[in-house]
Amino acid sequence: MTFGLAFLSTTAFAQDFYKELQLQQDELQQLTSKTAYDFATGKCTERYRKLFKDGTLNIVIGFGYSDAVPKDVVFDWYMVNGFKRVLTEPCRQGISACEFKISKNDPDTLFKNIEDQDGVSRRVEITLLRGSLSGNHSSNISAANIAKQRVLCENTKTRFYNEIKKGAEVVYYSGHSRDGGGPDFCPPHVRADGHVDYDWYQKNRPGLKLLSSALSSAAKPTQLLALHSCSSLPHFYGRLQKPGLAFFGYNKTVKMTPDFRNQYGGLDALLSLRCQLGLKQSMQEDIPTEILNFF
Repeated sequence: MTFGLAFLSTTAFAQDFYKELQLQQDELQQLTSKTAYDFATGKCTERYRKLFKDGTLNIVIGFGYSDAVPKDVVFDWYMVNGFKRVLTEPCRQGISACEFKISKNDPDTLFKNIEDQDGVSRRVEITLLRGSLSGNHSSNISAANIAKQRVLCENTKTRFYNEIKKGAEVVYYSGHSRDGGGPDFCPPHVRADGHVDYDWYQKNRPGLKLLSSALSSAAKPTQLLALHSCSSLPHFYGRLQKPGLAFFGYNKTVKMTPDFRNQYGGLDALLSLRCQLGLKQSMQEDIPTEILNFF
């Protein structure tokens, strides 16, 4: 994932991300008001039935450690805050990814009820996780904080994969692909010159191995794997593809801001039960998100 200069030049990152999601809501509202969504195909209807099969739609969204090494900012800390703020606000006309409540037992879990395609009320639970201790990389890896940073990202990694193993129907990862290394919630493995050691990630593929293992041992089949990271489809699709598993992802390098908006657009589309054209048009910022095996 690449980072735009506008974000690197400001310190108000959380507010910037929040504004981007508001702009995405504006576009989604225009879409719903101007476009007559096509009726759900049989395959799409079947997909949503599977998503709600046990009465609750469980979604886990893991924001990986989104460093911009050698720059000092880490974006996932701000991205989670922006996401949570928008998801808990009152709903605007035509928007569904909103009005969630924060669980009293777990501040990382949000919940609400929506109606499925048959008009039956269904519970949706979203678990939002992040890898960074703060939005400052140097601070995170400093002698004073590295132990806390390590505990946090290891706990996040464990919980992310445990949510998959428990049977989350929808799995989102947002962050770096590490050039095929897979999801990464901790500060990067770097070379002597301070740059990310992509050779190490290609050789060891730590995140990919953990993700593959979690998907294979899930208590319920994962229905959708949304990999919002650079070139996620060529990196991971062939290695993770299995019958019944749908993918959202990219064939190219993607910029952070449009990808962040595409993530929200896709989530809103799922909660709005959109199919075909409606789902595709919800994730069209910059490089459109590819949708595989969903319909």
